[in-house]
Amino acid sequence: SSASAAELDAADLDTDRRDLRRAGMSLRLRNENGRLTQTVKQGDGEGALADRKEWSEALSEASDAPALGKKNPLRRILRKKVRRRLAPVFAMHVR
Repeated sequence: SSASAAELDAADLDTDRRDLRRAGMSLRLRNENGRLTQTVKQGDGEGALADRKEWSEALSEASDAPALGKKNPLRRILRKKVRRRLAPVFAMHVR
């Protein structure tokens, strides 16, 4: 029997001025075997992991990112001007 190969693409996004990082947030897009997910993490990176908040949301297309639902903390900082400047700051591909 042969095992099927799993694939994962992930990219952390921010602006060239690191607006998300300065706000204590991160945005990651993942494509795992065709399933797209956006994850927002909020916290200062210090202390216990339990202190960090995280929101994940399924996307139908990569162009939907960042999806800004009512409870998404990125809504307050991702004005149109900032959204246009989002770009990958780290990316990986695993197969």
